[in-house]
Amino acid sequence: MNKMVSLLERLKGKSSSAKKVSVSLLEDAVYCSIDSQTELFPIKDRSWEQILAKVLSDEKYTHSEVVITLGAHHYQTYQIERPEIPEEEWSVALPFLLKDLIAERVTDIVADGIPLPNSSKIQTYVLSKRVLTPLLAILEKSQITLDRILPEDEVWGQANEHAEDFLLLHQSAHSSFKINAYVTRDICFHRTIRGVSAPLTGAQASSLQIDGLALEMQRSIDYLSSQIKQAQFHKLFICCDDEIDEELTTALEERLSVKVGTLMDGDVRCGEVLTKYALRSDYRINLYPEHLKPKVELFTLPVVAASWLIVALVMFGYYGFIEYQIQQEKAQIAQLSSQSTTLKAQLTELQTMLGEHKPSPNKLAAVQRIEAEIRAKEASLNAVGQFDNQKQVGYSGIMSALSRLGRNDISLSQISINKNTLNVSGLARTPSAVPGWIKQFRNELDLVGRSFEQLNIGRNEDDIVTFELQAKRGGE
Repeated sequence: MNKMVSLLERLKGKSSSAKKVSVSLLEDAVYCSIDSQTELFPIKDRSWEQILAKVLSDEKYTHSEVVITLGAHHYQTYQIERPEIPEEEWSVALPFLLKDLIAERVTDIVADGIPLPNSSKIQTYVLSKRVLTPLLAILEKSQITLDRILPEDEVWGQANEHAEDFLLLHQSAHSSFKINAYVTRDICFHRTIRGVSAPLTGAQASSLQIDGLALEMQRSIDYLSSQIKQAQFHKLFICCDDEIDEELTTALEERLSVKVGTLMDGDVRCGEVLTKYALRSDYRINLYPEHLKPKVELFTLPVVAASWLIVALVMFGYYGFIEYQIQQEKAQIAQLSSQSTTLKAQLTELQTMLGEHKPSPNKLAAVQRIEAEIRAKEASLNAVGQFDNQKQVGYSGIMSALSRLGRNDISLSQISINKNTLNVSGLARTPSAVPGWIKQFRNELDLVGRSFEQLNIGRNEDDIVTFELQAKRGGE
């Protein structure tokens, strides 16, 4: 199961949800922090390697990501002129630049550096691979990823939340007093004070020892004041495991030219402070640079085998899906074929029935004869109707025209109209009135175009003028 998890992690790269673990390797103990809980594992009659291997064997650390903080006894520091190469290349070049200052071979050390504030020099940290190699072996066995390795001098610069320019006196259990100076949280001075042994307070308090410590510290303060003009060190912070910090603070404040205070509230050990603040991300030092980290080989045999397995599963799954679709289509085709056969049988049966119900030739001839008679009668009715309509329209027009030509000196007594002739007879006041009345026919559409065959004018028994007009349509 663990191998499968490791394989998946390699396929997807570094997991973004990996647990963060902080480990500090100091002289007195191994400090380990996970989920904001810090545990202390003292180093007594065993080596730090044995203690660390036992601690990290716990399953809760498996597949986590660790940041290691090293005590000053694990590394060396040097100040050299700033090299004329980009900072990102220092971790590769520094071992060669420091070869005259160290006893080990260039290939047996790891180095990194940081520029000193307002100086042409850099602070370098050198870690022997005699420390790095067993550390990597322990982490690999525990399936833990190493993120970075920090020197404690760098972490102390981030541990003070009250000031950026400050002095720090720190001492972890079973180690010497050390004084560090920081400008904008970057280290610019560090010194180990020899000849003064903890504890200096409590039941074994020694005024002479405190005087010696204060003297060495005042010398360092005076040196810093003369050498670093851009920063003013007005306060010294204390974090010492083997001392009563409040008592030591009071004693040093009486002897030094700067104010003295505790770095942390309460009784907090140096290892706990380092373990907590090592998880911050704003560190420029890393004694485990990228070029030392194992390269992730994506095309290893297990990865290729897993890839082929996944491809095979996908292909088989696709084949199964296509086969299922084919079976579904075949079933649908069979169903449609059955329906087609049934419909064809029904069509044949209906065609047979249709053949049996065909009409006889005699009936068809009778139907055609009757239809012809119907069409002939319809044509006759249409012709008669058209003739009647034309007659009604023509006679009404003539009568209307004669009525419009009515005069006081003309009186019609008889009108005879047929298709071709128009005969009119009546009385007139004078014989000359008749021709004048006839001339008015040209103004009426229904009377215009008629020619007169005969016009008779005479008198009756009462000596009244009579006339008889016989006319027909023009051209007839």
